[in-house]
Amino acid sequence: MKKFPGFIVFGIVPLIAWGLGVSYASTLPAEITVQYDLSRNGSAMVEISEQFRHGNGRYRIDSEAKGKGILALSNRGSIRRSSEGEIVAGGLRPTEFRDRRGNGPVSAAKFDWPGKRIVHEFDGRTETTDLKGGSTQDRLSFLWEFAFRSIPERNIAVLLADGKGASQVRYRVVGREKLDTPVGVLDTLHIAKEQDAGDERGTEIWFAVQKNNLPVRLLVIEKDGTRLDQIVTRILP
Repeated sequence: MKKFPGFIVFGIVPLIAWGLGVSYASTLPAEITVQYDLSRNGSAMVEISEQFRHGNGRYRIDSEAKGKGILALSNRGSIRRSSEGEIVAGGLRPTEFRDRRGNGPVSAAKFDWPGKRIVHEFDGRTETTDLKGGSTQDRLSFLWEFAFRSIPERNIAVLLADGKGASQVRYRVVGREKLDTPVGVLDTLHIAKEQDAGDERGTEIWFAVQKNNLPVRLLVIEKDGTRLDQIVTRILP
């Protein structure tokens, strides 16, 4: 049985330049759910549902991905992830990220902000990464953060963490675009990952400007040309 890719990682955020970037929305409901379909070379494979809840200066994100068709028959193909933390003046500040693939063990990233380190737990091992300033997010919090801060005009940089470690990621802002989706034509801001030498994997993301800067499309092109395309299908409420 083929395995579908883990929740495609959007990989981003913050602010080398504020410039005249799209202003962040302050109207995100206390609870919102966004659903996506993920296709591989045009064939639908996975349904993804993400729920974001916030209040009293805290947030929690729960994400679940399930296979469609034959992939739906096995729990081994499911992915459950969560992120929780604080909402601060600069956006989201995660305290813990958890990731479980099927019936496998949980991997985690725990953010020790006073101690300026991230503790990574994966496959029975524990490692740490130093927090040296700048933006730091996990693989869920970063894609929701633009609902609480503005999107910069040009350059975006973030230290992106999960249970396996952390990596510095850079994006450039491509520009505003109209995007036709199952929930209608959306006014979006399109960003693309800057590739390092030897990096043949492309990643692009579209945020819905008039819907609290929610991520509504993610396109990953693997080095062999495989296209993994995740697009919004429903926003509740």
